[in-house]
Amino acid sequence: MSPERFEHLAQAYGGDLRRWPVATRAAAADLLRTRPELERRLTMEAATDALLDASPRSVPSAGLRARVLAAAPAERVRAAWQAGWTWLSGAGLAGACAAGLAVGVLVGPPPVQDDLGALAVLLAPYDPLAAVDAEIVG
Repeated sequence: MSPERFEHLAQAYGGDLRRWPVATRAAAADLLRTRPELERRLTMEAATDALLDASPRSVPSAGLRARVLAAAPAERVRAAWQAGWTWLSGAGLAGACAAGLAVGVLVGPPPVQDDLGALAVLLAPYDPLAAVDAEIVG
């Protein structure tokens, strides 16, 4: 763990390593043993934690809670809308696939010709030896 990562985690989770994610605690403790100056960061964050813990917690009134719950949409309406949307998105995907297949079949590549001379003319700009062959033939 880098010192920068340690400071980021200290800001996010506070000065008590027990509040940090379990996967980071051992690495943080190891870093603290090798870099004791990082203890100052934990002390600062612990002071912030104490202020936050001491602040009053606001609890919503029963009236506010009732108004919020009354304004929430019914679960069955939401489920019906989501089921309809799932069907429509599947139909749209199937339609797009069918259209792509139709366009690919109708506007496919031109049929292959057996004329090797025409093929040589088409490929000449991409073949460095074509000029040499043209001089020999011509």
